[in-house]
Amino acid sequence: MLTASESQAHQAQERPAATRPDDRWAACDVMGLIALLSGSFMVVLDFFIVMVALPSIQADLHASSASIQMVVTGYGLANAVALIAGGKLGDIFGRQRMFQLGLGLFLIASLACALTPTAPLLIAARVAQGLAGALLQPQVLGIVSTLYSGARRAKAFAWYGVAIGSAGVVAQLVGGLLIHFETAASGWRSCF
Repeated sequence: MLTASESQAHQAQERPAATRPDDRWAACDVMGLIALLSGSFMVVLDFFIVMVALPSIQADLHASSASIQMVVTGYGLANAVALIAGGKLGDIFGRQRMFQLGLGLFLIASLACALTPTAPLLIAARVAQGLAGALLQPQVLGIVSTLYSGARRAKAFAWYGVAIGSAGVVAQLVGGLLIHFETAASGWRSCF
C-alpha cells in the first residue's frame, strides 16, 4: 500500500507534462502575465520618460516653466485621483474589458501627446493619458489576484514589482537615448 506522499508522486508521474502543477507557468501563462504587466509598465514608464524630455519640450513649444510643470503633474495627479474609480469600474464592468479600454485610451492619448502643437494641448493630452492609466493600472492587480493563487500569485506579484521598478529606470535611459539621437522630424515627440 502506498503512503499519501508516494501516491501523489505516483500520480504526478502519470499525468501528462502540461497538467502538472509545477508546469502551470507554461509559456501561455508567462506570455499572458507579460502582456498584463506591460500595461502597468507603460503607465510608469510614461511618467518618467517625460522628465528627460522636458527641456526639449519647453524649447520646442516655447512653454513657460509653469506649463512644463503641469505636463508632469497633470499626468500624475489625474492618475492618482482616478485610481480608485478605475478599480471600481473594473469591478462593475469587468476587469478585462476595462484593461482593454484603458490601454486603448492610453495609446490614443499618447498619440495626441506626440502630435500636439502647443503646451496647453500637451497638458490636456497628458491629463487624458493619466486618466487612461488610472483605468488600466488597477485592472492589472485585480486580474493577477483573480487568475493566480498561492505560490503563483506570489511570483506574479514579484514580477509586478519588477515591472514597476524597472519602468522608472528604463524610462530615463530610453528617454535619454531618444533625446540624444533625436531627429528634426521627431525630437521629444518620440518619447510618447
